[in-house]
Amino acid sequence: EEIRSSKISNRIVLDPGHGGFDPGAVGPSGLAEKDINLQIALLAEDILQREGYNVILTRKDDTFISLKDRVEMANKMEALLFVSIHANSANSAYSEGTETFIAPNKVASSQLLADSLQKNLLKELNRLDRGVKKENFYVIKYTNMPAALVEVAFVSNPHEESLLVSNLFKEKAARAIAHGIMEY
Repeated sequence: EEIRSSKISNRIVLDPGHGGFDPGAVGPSGLAEKDINLQIALLAEDILQREGYNVILTRKDDTFISLKDRVEMANKMEALLFVSIHANSANSAYSEGTETFIAPNKVASSQLLADSLQKNLLKELNRLDRGVKKENFYVIKYTNMPAALVEVAFVSNPHEESLLVSNLFKEKAARAIAHGIMEY
């Protein structure tokens, strides 16, 4: 289960997925997931910092950082929580919606965090609810604090890709993530 640090920390790690030579998913018009993830993370960082949180990003620019390094950074920082930000992809251009993942080995607090993130994303983005799911993704499995991975929308779906290009949509996603964290 999750390790609670004795000193109360307001340190939050936001993890923009992919980066550098790893573009993540690429949409039909060529939009790279790594860029969306970073833009949303930077916007969410801004909102959370204004609310007095100490926010650390696993990457602040287009660099490659291994999954192991992302986890070690969060664990060394003794962060309060960890949120990895992604855009989804599927073989079908019709797959759509928002989903949030937690690791099967971390239920209690991570479940609450994920539920809060998913609820806020649905409220802001108005996309199909794909629910909160369990998956052994490395960054949420090996972090020592409550952790969730959000899939904002499908970059592989032409309509959702066009939404992900929009600054307003990215701002809404960032606000949802920030509010989900604050509510948690």
